[in-house]
Amino acid sequence: MKKAFKSMLGVTLLEVLLVLVIASLILVMSIRYYQSASENAKVNSALETLQGIMAGVDSFVNAGNSLTNASCTGGTSAGAPCTGSLGPFVPSGAIVNPWPGSPIVVSGGASFYTITFPNVPGSACSKLSGLATQNAKVTTSGTCPAGESQATMTFTVVP
Repeated sequence: MKKAFKSMLGVTLLEVLLVLVIASLILVMSIRYYQSASENAKVNSALETLQGIMAGVDSFVNAGNSLTNASCTGGTSAGAPCTGSLGPFVPSGAIVNPWPGSPIVVSGGASFYTITFPNVPGSACSKLSGLATQNAKVTTSGTCPAGESQATMTFTVVP
């Protein structure tokens, strides 16, 4: 008697499951990386905006103006100009709020000025706060919420 041996064709259920597990792990890791990179880009954009405003205020004061007169509102959309007394001193498009919603507000005091960023997610709040306060002129007020709750961050700058 002859026994016929057929070669196995196709794949087993175990092999299919293994491929699906590996593919899902790669997908989860890439989504987490994208979210982290996107958040870091927004934090860097907010930091650049903060630095642009600070440079504009320095120019404003060097032109003989008083800090108490410093005001600016803008950043509701990319390239939105600064409206207020700082308008001519802050480069066009320098104020961009990476988190949609209310505009960034700058207001002056006797020896300081504040820059307020609304709608900052809690996960980005601590990163932005840490990077901004590396500059000795900048302090922050308030606390960062946990998770994705939104906060309004206020930076106080003493020139």
